[in-house]
Amino acid sequence: MWTVRTDSIRYGCAGCYPPHLVAAWADVEMPPDFVHELRKTEFFVAEDAVGVLGFAFLDLAEGQVKGVFVAPRAVRRGVGTLLMKTLEECARSAARAHLQLNASLNAESFYRSLGFVALERTLWRHSNGFHLPCIRMSKVLGRGNIARERLH
Repeated sequence: MWTVRTDSIRYGCAGCYPPHLVAAWADVEMPPDFVHELRKTEFFVAEDAVGVLGFAFLDLAEGQVKGVFVAPRAVRRGVGTLLMKTLEECARSAARAHLQLNASLNAESFYRSLGFVALERTLWRHSNGFHLPCIRMSKVLGRGNIARERLH
């Protein structure tokens, strides 16, 4: 899982952040409590016969999307959309009215395409002390179920 995260950062963020920030973020070693922290969230994985295509996790109590990472080999194949729609469905099932997230600069257009609106440009502080520019975004969730989609 951590490899997918790291590869996603290196591949997706390279054109939007200076190399030293991409390296600072991507080179972080997996925290010892990462798996424990994931268990506190709604956590979903997309995979195929080869392995993990991507994963996403949501703090349901806060309505906060904590992370969405897609392996470079799966970019633009609908994996991120499928993961986000799954998080939205999960939030709707729990009667959440909206979702929030901090989008990396490279992901802003992706989230806009899913109906998220930008609230403000801000800095996300990593626990290792560096700051990444990001966009705080929000989406009002409508009623009803989202149809299940197949990957292309």
